[in-house]
Amino acid sequence: MRLRKTENRDLPPGMYWRKRTIKSKKNPGKKWISYFYLDKSGKPVPLGTDLNLARLK
Repeated sequence: MRLRKTENRDLPPGMYWRKRTIKSKKNPGKKWISYFYLDKSGKPVPLGTDLNLARLK
């Protein structure tokens, strides 16, 4: 049995995050994180970039 990924353990069930690297001259290498969950049809529903507000939704 393989180990579970540790990246989504702190989130509620069914909630995921996406991490992207910002490509700008002012902030090179800065990380952008957005939270979302998948509905019953499998489409992602965006929850925003604030973790606390995303947990409430």
